[in-house]
Amino acid sequence: MSASNKSYGLGIDAGGTETRWALADANNDIIATGSVAGLTALLMATDAGHGRMRDAMASIAGALPVTQWPDKICAGMTGFSDGGDDIRRLIASAFKIDQSGVALHSDIEVACLDLFAPGGGYVVYAGTGSIAAFIDADGKFHRAGGHGVILDDAGGGFWIAIEALQHIWRNEDEKPGVWRASPMAGAIFEKLGGEDWPRTREFVYHRERGEIGKLALIVAASANEDPIAMDILRRAGG
Repeated sequence: MSASNKSYGLGIDAGGTETRWALADANNDIIATGSVAGLTALLMATDAGHGRMRDAMASIAGALPVTQWPDKICAGMTGFSDGGDDIRRLIASAFKIDQSGVALHSDIEVACLDLFAPGGGYVVYAGTGSIAAFIDADGKFHRAGGHGVILDDAGGGFWIAIEALQHIWRNEDEKPGVWRASPMAGAIFEKLGGEDWPRTREFVYHRERGEIGKLALIVAASANEDPIAMDILRRAGG
């Protein structure tokens, strides 16, 4: 409870690319919003990931109005399936509330409940990854896809980025320098800081999946000029 004896709730939407938050009062009026770096529930599998999660929650807590402190927190997190006691403890500790005040869901489950009453409709979502989901009239959660960027997540931002880079480098292997005829390749190489293979290799194998997924924005921006970029987007939709 805050100093003014009013109840506040904090919503956290954690995705691979960005983590957004919003603080609301009991009337559902938004008081404050913000964002921090991308997070997934899978980070809790390592000490380094645990530290990133803790630092992100501390950043959110530091941005909240001190006189309007949440007593309830609902977090929708990509990569979350069930359990989550370690995440719940970490969040409760960061915000100095009881663990019973922390609710955890997958990010897609929160999206479904935001858009439809149970049984009301399907959600097809593409961010860094991709998934389709449905909550039936009995409240049971059904899903297709969402198996992670390594297995598939076709149509998501990471998939679009990798499709683009595969095309660019296969062409370069066959015809070195052909990238100059591709608006998409030119824009991606500008983002990476150069057209040499070591720059692409460093980006793909040493950056977070959310950062790689942001290359999808460049593919989309190139689509009206580059037929390959347009084809990738069409296949992503499929």
